[in-house]
Amino acid sequence: MSANQTEAFIVHLYDYSETSRIIQFLTAHRGKMSCIAKGVRRKNNPWSFSLDRLNRVEIFYTWKSTREVQTLTEVNLIDSYPELKRDIKKQVLASLILETAFSMTETEQKVLKTYTQVCKAFEHISNSTITGEHAVFLTCWHLWQILIHNGIEPQLHICVRCGKPIKEVLHFSLQGGVVCDNCKSDKTLNSEEVRGLQLLQYLEDPLNIPYENKAFLSLFEKKILPFICSFITFHLRHPLKSYNVFQELNHDHISIQGVNHEKQN
Repeated sequence: MSANQTEAFIVHLYDYSETSRIIQFLTAHRGKMSCIAKGVRRKNNPWSFSLDRLNRVEIFYTWKSTREVQTLTEVNLIDSYPELKRDIKKQVLASLILETAFSMTETEQKVLKTYTQVCKAFEHISNSTITGEHAVFLTCWHLWQILIHNGIEPQLHICVRCGKPIKEVLHFSLQGGVVCDNCKSDKTLNSEEVRGLQLLQYLEDPLNIPYENKAFLSLFEKKILPFICSFITFHLRHPLKSYNVFQELNHDHISIQGVNHEKQN
C-alpha cells in the first residue's frame, strides 16, 4: 500500500454508512477513481465542505491495486465554483461536461487532455459575464473537444460508410459522421446545423463568437446541443442523466413563460 496525491473533480457521492461516504473522482492520471471518506458525515467534519459534487480538489489517498475503493486521507479544496453553482442552468451544463468526460474514462487511464478540458470548461462557464445562453454554446464546444480527445469526434467531410468525399452535407450516421446520398443515414441535417457543427470543428477560441446574436445562440441550444448529446449517448450506450435534467429544466422554463403570458393576457 502506498500514499498518493492527485488533483480531481468530484463526480458522485454515495452514503456508505452512518459516518462515511464513497466518492467517485475524475483524475488526470488515474482516470476514474473511487475513495472512501471515513467519518465525513460526522458533524463538523473538516472535509464536508470540500467534498461536494463538481468541486475541484487536491486529494491524498492510500492506493492498493487489489482494491476497487481506495482510502481518502486528506482533502484540500482548489475551487468550489460558487458562481457556477448559483445558476442552475450553468450547474447542469457543467454536470453534463463532467458526466461525459467521466463516462468516457476508464479506471487507471491517463486522461490529461480530457481532464484539462474539463478545467477549462468550468472556468469558462463559471465566469460571471457568461449568460446561460452563452454557456450552452461553450458546453457544445467543450463537449466537441472531449470527443476529439477520445478519438470519436464526428467526421464532417468524408462519408463514414464508403469513404466518398462530400461537398454538400445532408445526411448523418450516429456511428461516426456524415454519409453520402447512396449510404444509409440516421438523420438529415439542415444547413444551419451543418454550419454549427463545422464551427465547432474549426473554432479555436470559443470566447471569440458573436454572443450578442440571439439567433446564433438559439441554434446551439435547440439543435446543436441535442444533436451532440444524441451522438454521445449512442457511443456511450447509455443516456446522459445531466442532459435529461437540462431538458426538464428547459421544459419547466417554457411552461412558466406560457403561464406568465396567459396571465398578462
